Amino acid sequence: MTRWELLRSEIESARDLKKQLWETEIIKLLTRLSSHGLCGAHERYRVKRRSNAVEIEPRAGATMPTVKAHVPAILLKELPHLDDPKLAFRIALHRDGRLEQYTMSLVGKDKSTGAPWYVRIDLDDEQKGEGPCGHPLRHAHIGSDPSNKHAQPVRVPLPWLAPHDALEWMLANVAPALEPPATSPPAAE
Repeated sequence: MTRWELLRSEIESARDLKKQLWETEIIKLLTRLSSHGLCGAHERYRVKRRSNAVEIEPRAGATMPTVKAHVPAILLKELPHLDDPKLAFRIALHRDGRLEQYTMSLVGKDKSTGAPWYVRIDLDDEQKGEGPCGHPLRHAHIGSDPSNKHAQPVRVPLPWLAPHDALEWMLANVAPALEPPATSPPAAE
C-alpha cells in the first residue's frame, strides 16, 4: 500500500466522528473569533442545518466567490495581513450522520500588494482525479484567485482534520490571536 493509499484509508476511517462534537466546536471557534473583534457578533450570521448539510447563513447577505458561484460568508475584520477577508464553510453529512465532505474557505486581498489571496481546505466525498497522490481526499488549496477555474490546481495533502480543527488551523494562520493555547506535555511516569 502506498503512503497515499494509506492516507486515504486513514481519512476514510475517521469520517464517523461524533457530529455533535464538531458542531459545538465550530460554534465555540466562531464565538472566539467574535470575542477577539475579528467578526461581527453571532446575530449577524448563523450556522444553519439544511437537510444533510451544515453551513453559514449570513443575515447581512455577504458572499464570497468560488469557481462555480458566490457562497454565503462571514465578513472578517482586523486581520493583520488581509483586507476584505471573508470566511465560508459547508459540511455535508450522510443520513446516518457520517461526515461525507466539507469545504472551509477564506478569501481576501493582501494588504501590502492588493493581490487576491485565498486558502481552502477540502474533504472530498470520494476519490477524484487520477488518484490519491494528485488529488488526495483531504487537501488544501492556497493561491491568488479562487474563482479562476482555468488555473493549475495545487492540492497540498493533509492528514485527517475534523471540520473544527481545519477551521482553527486556517484562522490561526491569518489571526495569530486565535492560535490555540499550548498544552503541557504528559507527565513522565
